[in-house]
Amino acid sequence: MYRMVLQERRQRRNTEKMLRRYQHILSSTTDRMAILSPDFVYLAVNDAYVKAFDKTMEQLVGLSVIDV
Repeated sequence: MYRMVLQERRQRRNTEKMLRRYQHILSSTTDRMAILSPDFVYLAVNDAYVKAFDKTMEQLVGLSVIDV
């Protein structure tokens, strides 16, 4: 059980680290970028993306492409 808890913590840290990298990439480019889940739900978008589609991040993140 202790081993499983450690493994879950390690996975969570790795996932958070990867998310920070993606967020840095999104925020540092002027190109339109969005990260979508496998079922086409917006996970993250950058400023250029929301400006191009005249939306806010809150209007996109968490919604599917079809809903938008």
